[in-house]
Amino acid sequence: MKRTIHFLGWAMFVSLVLGAVLVIALASLAGSIDPTMIWIDGDPMSLAELDPGHWLVAVGGVALALLIVVLVVPLAVLIPLAITAVALIGALLLVAGVLAMVFSPLIFAALLVWWMVRLIRRDSARTRAAGGATITG
Repeated sequence: MKRTIHFLGWAMFVSLVLGAVLVIALASLAGSIDPTMIWIDGDPMSLAELDPGHWLVAVGGVALALLIVVLVVPLAVLIPLAITAVALIGALLLVAGVLAMVFSPLIFAALLVWWMVRLIRRDSARTRAAGGATITG
């Protein structure tokens, strides 16, 4: 279990780094495109007019969004699955307990038969080991 958690932690870290690298690569590629226009309250703004601080905030926002996706989405999926698994196991244990109580006379009878067969085999083994009586003619 410890090995699995360690692997999943590294996998999440690597996916976060790859996502950040992808965002930075796309942001640097989009920075060289001059005809791209952003309209804010009716005022046009090209990507080339953005300051490095704007890019830093944009990359930080995308990295934060990636971090939220990496952490929240698996937990949002795994927690309900774990609750469902625990409930299912509890239900199966309850059914097994009820079946054991319903069929307990049969279990008791089977145990009695097994016990008697075991005693008979033990007695026959003792008789053979003690050199029991033989018929000679």
